[in-house]
Amino acid sequence: MEQHRQELLTRLQQKREWFLQIEEIVDNMLLMDVEELEAAVKQRGNLLERIAQQDEVIHEICQHDTQAREMLNHTRLPNDEEERQLYDASLNVKAVANRIIQAEPEVERYMKKKQQELLDKIQDLNASGQAAAKRYRQIISASLGGEAKNFSRNF
Repeated sequence: MEQHRQELLTRLQQKREWFLQIEEIVDNMLLMDVEELEAAVKQRGNLLERIAQQDEVIHEICQHDTQAREMLNHTRLPNDEEERQLYDASLNVKAVANRIIQAEPEVERYMKKKQQELLDKIQDLNASGQAAAKRYRQIISASLGGEAKNFSRNF
């Protein structure tokens, strides 16, 4: 196999491995709490950046090899074993990427649900904090024998 085609094959295999890691992250995201989700999104983003860089190199190599580009784009069937390896490697990458794309809507719904739960907790905390402040003012007012002043300051 020519050196540049071997490099393409190696880069496609690495790209598939990174997509498999993303797939695992995406699958696990459905079980994570908010703090873990933040780290997972960052990790997924880092892997996607690596994949984008890999794609740039793959694209550059394919600019000089029309047959390899045809194999990676699946615009024709392979004629020999070397082309078959490139064709299959590209197909494997696309299969994993497709599974990730299929899972994304569910993950997005889950993340929105977690976001809403977090917002609800914040609202509950704010409401209970306001209630506690009101109760505190009532206690102070009763102990002072009148209406408590609002001691909050605007700085």
